[in-house]
Amino acid sequence: MEDTQRVFQRVVAFETPATGLGGPLHAGTPAGKLIVVLTNEQAGGGSTFTTTVGTTDGAVRSWRGYSFTGAPNSSTFNVSLGAPVRAAAFTSTLAANEIQWWHEQ
Repeated sequence: MEDTQRVFQRVVAFETPATGLGGPLHAGTPAGKLIVVLTNEQAGGGSTFTTTVGTTDGAVRSWRGYSFTGAPNSSTFNVSLGAPVRAAAFTSTLAANEIQWWHEQ
């Protein structure tokens, strides 16, 4: 659950479908893994968005993050956010017009 529903920033979570379902992107994805998508659609000079993501069960999980910042030539698509984060919750900051997705490993 989002702490507050915002107009320009969203936090959306879902589980991966059963193996082989959900289209070609999920052909080899294990079922029941969490994916969290963060968006910051706030345009303008330096309008960052920082949020903390955790699960209701408080379990420690390993997360791998990627981002997209809207380059027309796709050069900023699927950019790694670094080493996986292993924690019960993690904090991430998004630049203006950035999308991040975090996959449970």
